[in-house]
Amino acid sequence: MRRVLHLITRPKDPWLHTLLEPPPAEPETVVHIIDLTPPDPDYQALLEEIFKADSVAVW
Repeated sequence: MRRVLHLITRPKDPWLHTLLEPPPAEPETVVHIIDLTPPDPDYQALLEEIFKADSVAVW
């Protein structure tokens, strides 16, 4: 199973939600989203998720 991590570094734009969904042709892909816009993000959890992911995208 492929694991994709998306990191949100700015408030969500309306079109961003559509980019974060896995393509229908890849149902075995798990998408995990971490929002870094709150005042105190959990950087330890972020680091763990980065190492678990097969790919990381920053928005």
